[in-house]
Amino acid sequence: MDEVGRRIVLPSSYHGGHQFIQQLYQDSMVLVRHFGMPSLFITFTANAKWAEIHDELLPGQTAIDRPYLVASIFNLKLRNLSNQIKHKRVFGP
Repeated sequence: MDEVGRRIVLPSSYHGGHQFIQQLYQDSMVLVRHFGMPSLFITFTANAKWAEIHDELLPGQTAIDRPYLVASIFNLKLRNLSNQIKHKRVFGP
């Protein structure tokens, strides 16, 4: 009964805890302070039906069977998108 009502604070290394969320918030505020307010919010997801994935699959395989392939193609496409945004300025300066 001595431990009833005792407060336990989880460290920020515990994902999903209050301290973890606070650390993420503080990190994001540092970025805003350094770079300014963001003007874009972009999400980018993988598609298991991309032609690049299907071209590399063996007969009878699905994208689930080759997760490293999906991750590699996703990274290539993400880098390409980042390059278009930063250097080709598809959204403007």
